[in-house]
Amino acid sequence: MEKEKTYKSGQMVKDKYGVERLRMTGSEVAQAYSWGMRDFSGTDLSHAYLAKTDLSGARFSEADLTATSFVKSDLKDADFRGSIVKGACFECADLSRAFFRERDIIGKGRPYGSLGGAFIELAEKSELYRYGLAGMFLD
Repeated sequence: MEKEKTYKSGQMVKDKYGVERLRMTGSEVAQAYSWGMRDFSGTDLSHAYLAKTDLSGARFSEADLTATSFVKSDLKDADFRGSIVKGACFECADLSRAFFRERDIIGKGRPYGSLGGAFIELAEKSELYRYGLAGMFLD
C-alpha cells in the first residue's frame, strides 16, 4: 500500500489537474494579510482553517479552497471568482459584496460549500442577481 504524500506549507504542489499551486496554511494567510498581501490567487488553501479572520478585500481567484473553513470571517469585497469552493465552510461569514461566479456556487440548485448564515449582497449587474441571490441569506 502506497503511503499518502503530505505537503508542507510554502511548497509548490500539483493538484489533480496538474496545475502547480503554492500551498499555504490558514495562519500563513492571516499573517501575510496582516503584512499587506491581498492577492492569494492560484494558491492551494485546501483544508486551511481561517475562522474569525479579517480578510476583507482579499483576492482568491482560481484558488483551491476545498474544505477550507471561513467560519465567522470578515470577507467583505473578497473575490472568489474561479476558485474551487467545494466543501468550503462560510458559516456566519460576512460575504457582503463578495464576488463568486455562477458556476462556483450554483450546483443543481444547491451551493457547493456551506453558506449557512452568510449574507451575500450583490450588485444588480452581477451574475447571481438574476437567480434571486442578491441580498439574501443562504443556508
